[in-house]
Amino acid sequence: MNASLNNGATLQNGKYVIVKTLGQGGFGITYQAVQSDNQRQVAIKELFMQGINERSSADSTTVVVSNQANSMPFSQQRSKFEKEARRLSELDEPHIVKVYDFFEENETAYYVMDYVQGRSLADVSKAQVVTEQQAYDYLEQMLATLRTLHQHHIWHLDIKPANILINDQNQLILIDFGASKHIEHGGMMTTSSALAYTPGFAPPEQMQGNMDKFGPWTDFYALGATIYQILTRQTPPSIADILGEGVGAFAFSQTVSYDMQQRIMWMMRPNYKERPQQVDDFYYYQDPQTVAVNQYGDDIPPQQTHSKSNSMLLGFIVTALVALLILLVIFIVRRQSSDDTSIGQEVAAVDSTVAETVSEEPVEEAAPQIRRWDGTYTAEHCAGETYGGTAICFITTIQLSSVNGTEEYTGTMSVDGYQTGWSGRISATAFDDNTIKVWVSSSPDQMFTNGDAICRIKYNDNGTLSAEWFRAIVDCDFVEQNTKITKN
Repeated sequence: MNASLNNGATLQNGKYVIVKTLGQGGFGITYQAVQSDNQRQVAIKELFMQGINERSSADSTTVVVSNQANSMPFSQQRSKFEKEARRLSELDEPHIVKVYDFFEENETAYYVMDYVQGRSLADVSKAQVVTEQQAYDYLEQMLATLRTLHQHHIWHLDIKPANILINDQNQLILIDFGASKHIEHGGMMTTSSALAYTPGFAPPEQMQGNMDKFGPWTDFYALGATIYQILTRQTPPSIADILGEGVGAFAFSQTVSYDMQQRIMWMMRPNYKERPQQVDDFYYYQDPQTVAVNQYGDDIPPQQTHSKSNSMLLGFIVTALVALLILLVIFIVRRQSSDDTSIGQEVAAVDSTVAETVSEEPVEEAAPQIRRWDGTYTAEHCAGETYGGTAICFITTIQLSSVNGTEEYTGTMSVDGYQTGWSGRISATAFDDNTIKVWVSSSPDQMFTNGDAICRIKYNDNGTLSAEWFRAIVDCDFVEQNTKITKN
């Protein structure tokens, strides 16, 4: 049975007539409709949860839950849906779709908003080349939008080209607040949906479900990924690639200026504390030399490179002049002294001074030795939860084999625990502090619903292993204490 309402269906006793379905997500269906009394084009969002809701076979319009167990999550989502509509109706921002009606019907809820005629930024970037000047304009418009949202303590959490429309006046309209979060007075966070995100546009704190770390910086990461995609027509790099490759993870073309590259990488830093913390940061620190801290090793600004080269050249010149001066002293000493023994002693002393002066030239330290991680590792962690009085523990087997020296690895991982099991491919990156970070790159049975599973393993100074693992299989929160881990 079709999940959407049929074209021509009416709502509110004929006040709204459905024209067509515009799209469907995990938590709702959006329709184009006509308001009968004034023939105005509107958009209507209907609460309809995939996997939870169905259409009644009796009338094809009533929304029902698929089974009794789904009644509670649907009821909770219905309350959050109403809050979403209320918050959007209170916002006065030209770049945010305006909501002006909310009602309940067909055993579900609806809200009515302006219908924006235009294309999504995703469609525009596919059809034509977005210039850097256009990208700067889009960035400015979205920053103004986020200023309004963040001032109301709302994080959008799903900014991407598909959720940004361009109208006939080349103005951007941010849509789809289904994933948004709101901080109530007192610091409590409310959600308009379950935790959800779009891979490539979500930072680590969102992928891991750490809502206490959500903030403006979470939206800035997605905005940076959005600008990156429309400029390069490339999928934004994954967190694993950014951590493993640094600036090399970004495929910028030569047409993207250094300034723009720095701004994008600033917004997409894996550590949320190193991203912009508020919209004003973009205006207080216009110079990318100031805002783009060199986190990536090989990401050294050109001016900084020149400065470093000039400093080394100046140091060499000074050292050479000192050496020449000392040689001149040797010559004078030899001319004025007839005592060969004394001359020899003085020359030896001067030569020693020359050697010490020259040895002050900085010597590049050898890179730390990275431990090879090839092999099989077993980690055990008890989630601190019980099922029927029995503690739930997980035993994880990780098999690693090097694919690029000792820095990048591939392998498989299997998890066997209390009434659960999982297996999948993994990728890993080793670091020079003898730690390795492991990412799950596929989840065939969709157990990891809130993000890629991540663990950190470390070789301690005494040769033992320690690890941080997820608190429970489903939410992937890191444990505070070390997981028991051994190498087989």
